[in-house]
Amino acid sequence: MRRRWRCVLLLVAAGAFVVPASTAAAARSDLQPTGGEGKQSAVEHAPPPASLDIPSGGGAADPLGADSLRGLEVTGFRQNEPGDGEPVSEATRAYVSFDHDNLYVVFECDDNPAKIRANVVPREKITDDDRVGIFLDTFDDNQRAYAFLVNPLGIQRDGMLTEGQDDDWSFDALWYSEGRLTSTGYEVRMRIPFSSLRFKNRSVQTWGIGLVRYIERKNEKSYWPYITERVEGFVNQLGSANGLSQISPGRRFHLVPYSTVTKFRFLDRDLDQPAFEDSREERIGLDAKAVLHDAVTVDATVNPDFSQVQPDDPQVTVNERFEVRVEEKRPFFIENAGYFQTPIELFFSRRIQFPYWGSRLTSKVGPLAVGGLVMDDREPGLVPSNDPLHGERAYAGVFRVQREFQGQSTLGLFASDRELAGGHNLVLAGDTRLKFGKNWVATGQVAHTETREPDGPSHPGAGGYFKIKRSGRYLDYSANYTEFSPDFQADLGFVRRVGYREVEASGDYSFKPKKSLVTSWGPSLGTSWNWAWDGRLQDASVVASARVEMPANTLLEVGWEEIFELFDEQEFRLFTHSIRAETEWLKWLALSASYRHGTDVNHDPPRKTAAFDALSQETDISVSLRPTPRLEFKQTATYGWLRDATEHETLGPIIRPVFTNWIMTSKLKYQLNRELSLRAIANYEAVIPNPALSREDESRILVSDILVTYLVNPWTALYAGYTDRYENVRLESGQVVADPQSFKEWRFPKTSVDKQFFVKVSYLVRL
Repeated sequence: MRRRWRCVLLLVAAGAFVVPASTAAAARSDLQPTGGEGKQSAVEHAPPPASLDIPSGGGAADPLGADSLRGLEVTGFRQNEPGDGEPVSEATRAYVSFDHDNLYVVFECDDNPAKIRANVVPREKITDDDRVGIFLDTFDDNQRAYAFLVNPLGIQRDGMLTEGQDDDWSFDALWYSEGRLTSTGYEVRMRIPFSSLRFKNRSVQTWGIGLVRYIERKNEKSYWPYITERVEGFVNQLGSANGLSQISPGRRFHLVPYSTVTKFRFLDRDLDQPAFEDSREERIGLDAKAVLHDAVTVDATVNPDFSQVQPDDPQVTVNERFEVRVEEKRPFFIENAGYFQTPIELFFSRRIQFPYWGSRLTSKVGPLAVGGLVMDDREPGLVPSNDPLHGERAYAGVFRVQREFQGQSTLGLFASDRELAGGHNLVLAGDTRLKFGKNWVATGQVAHTETREPDGPSHPGAGGYFKIKRSGRYLDYSANYTEFSPDFQADLGFVRRVGYREVEASGDYSFKPKKSLVTSWGPSLGTSWNWAWDGRLQDASVVASARVEMPANTLLEVGWEEIFELFDEQEFRLFTHSIRAETEWLKWLALSASYRHGTDVNHDPPRKTAAFDALSQETDISVSLRPTPRLEFKQTATYGWLRDATEHETLGPIIRPVFTNWIMTSKLKYQLNRELSLRAIANYEAVIPNPALSREDESRILVSDILVTYLVNPWTALYAGYTDRYENVRLESGQVVADPQSFKEWRFPKTSVDKQFFVKVSYLVRL
């Protein structure tokens, strides 16, 4: 118990910051309500903010508020892209109103019905469709905003936008939407319960608000109010929503019990004599959520199901020098993940692999955003009985507090602790974000670590990061400096390498032709220099590229890079040439392709053989077909190789393969309706090395994955899935050996090493 006290203390510290606080809202000037307006030319400065006096009177009798058409009419949408400040190309009208429990939004969008892009797809998968939406800065602090988007058929996507962070589209909320095509375009209706939002406990609310329409075939984004890339930031350019009175999210509780039954057959390689095992597992668990003081959320989980319904996307890992990052997909961690995000990724939730319990607190109280998490992890103890860590658990605690200031500047503190078998890893950090004028932002962070292995001495480490960035419609520029001491260690974070100092700079300029097929074009230039802790240069690069963009997400880009790499005490000078193209010109077809050719270092040569540089190539192709709005087939392929070119005195150049790498993925998706879908995936990966030149293990893996989903909302769902993994191995005399029959080119593996069928049910209970 003693070794866990620091982890629990971090969660308690988060709770200590959650006290009622009052502070003046960030200034957001108001203007008169906006109705229809004529063409306005683009301006070189931030546009004046606009406001809406939202009337009450949404139709509570209609679940999606048909009567909300009586609400305030909003027109005058203006383009952000491609024409900055130009009127929306297709007439757009929105209507906004509210009642005691809900906010109602209705969009009426004129367009040619034959050209509208609208598909019946799973929730969140609407980025290839036309869509409309609303953004709500419910704390009116210019820092973060909810995003609610809907395609013309009513399919939802929601997220959280935070200034200075990547947009978080993993956020989920419970809200309602409908959409339908009409003879003149389409209509969308939205009902957003106030119980799904967080905001201050006040009798009269003022929120930031923005409305958007995306016309996908034109690459067009149009907003009310006018939002421009000439000004850094998004939330700070929203308008004001006034008149929201006598509303509250209230205090409420969510319970999400789940049950999973899994039957599997797998090859157990840990046995003294490996063998196939048949097993069955039944698991039940519970996630709970409590909303307190309107803006304080406490989450708890017991025996969570941390298996993933969605498989990880395949990535190239052969010949990589550093760890490859895999995105988090587990619901408990992706919700409110932004509360723990810092410039250096000091908390990477996939480091926690197999917990039994956990708790998280997140809150926005006055100018403070607070997050705290504590959780155990059984994964370190899942080792053979003769291992000292057998049966041990790791305990993780994370704390983050951020003070927000007017003008979108922030000051934050971070702490994490991981305890295991008497050892620990403690991380303390401070960070800031400072905004200068309308285009410049500076970000910085310093971090200190203390690590002690079980029964070993402690050793400290330090790290730092500083970045200055200019964002604009035409010119973007950034420069940053990073350093980590050799003893820096963040067990709960994602830091690829330590013991270096690095300087990076990049810039790009965009030309925006008017009334042209080309919507944007321009050059980019970047450079980086990385020195070891002793001052020796170990990596450097200069990269230049040029791109051309056209409507329908059509892009052509060419690039060139010169590279210096110090590896295994050898200096290598490398180069890369690349080209990339993609388009969605047709509603039913999306294409993308990229080609990279140059030189690379063989990082894994045979033993007692020095590393060497070789010719390299990688080709990526993706084809997506959508013959009907409910059916999609996508085929992707990656083909890469490394080849040694040696000049022979008499025979001339001799080219020998070092390795070949194939990744091929086929996906078939059929959406019967908004709730019911079928997905089938076949993924083939092969690494074929030349043993004379590479130590890479030869492998061929074929994985088939079938999933049936009935999704009522993100928490109430039924999943039934089947997965089968084949490898090029076989059992021989009680040992796992490579199957020589699978070594031939294009020979698929035959041995099923992990086959499982599962059913998972979860249900949302709101109290």
